[in-house]
Amino acid sequence: SDDDDDDMNTTHTNTNTSNKYPKQPHVLQITNLNRSFSSGNGTSSTNSNNLTATLANLLDNPNMTSKMSSSSGGDKDEILDHIKPLIIEEICELAEEIKAVSHSICDQAEDYIYAKEVIMTFGVSKTVVAFLAAAAQFRNFEVIVAQSGPGYEGNTQAKLLAEKGINCTVIPDSAVFAMMTHVNKVIIGTHAVLANGGLIAFTGAHNILLAAKYHAVPCVVLTGLHKLSPLYAFDEDTFNK
Repeated sequence: SDDDDDDMNTTHTNTNTSNKYPKQPHVLQITNLNRSFSSGNGTSSTNSNNLTATLANLLDNPNMTSKMSSSSGGDKDEILDHIKPLIIEEICELAEEIKAVSHSICDQAEDYIYAKEVIMTFGVSKTVVAFLAAAAQFRNFEVIVAQSGPGYEGNTQAKLLAEKGINCTVIPDSAVFAMMTHVNKVIIGTHAVLANGGLIAFTGAHNILLAAKYHAVPCVVLTGLHKLSPLYAFDEDTFNK
């Protein structure tokens, strides 16, 4: 949903591929549309209508239409008449799916968390907070939150959980391995799931998951289908090693 993962320290570094892959400003504008509409106070139909109108204006942009007509060799008006409705329909469907992801994940909270369990998490994730808050309506459990240095986003996560009435304990990152012996489950969010099953997540995720593996603690990663990526970790054209 996403949610939930803006301007965070991650376990990867992007390489500079600006020469190989030109910038796509229109794609970035479309990507940011969902944030503005999902945070509004209007109804879903109103948001959908606003999104459709904005996309229509975006596709009418002279820069975009000139590139499309020059690359295809056809008349730009004829091209837009065919593809504009399809593009708008697909993007609106994606926007609606992204908004519904968090609800779908939270609906399963009762099946994954049991009474008297100790849950460990780290960083800050709106999806994780919503998931644990949904489980707290049915179960009584405790959450251990690693601070996630150097940004200490874990403190923010603990505050959000405490506001939901969930019992939280904040620990330094250095205590994760020792505290893992008391943990029943690790629940984290992620920026993306790569093609080989790897994660792009907060810095420190690897250490926590290694500790969980050593102590045979099950791990749950909360994410939507829109975060599945076809890229591979450490691909020379994508990430630095």
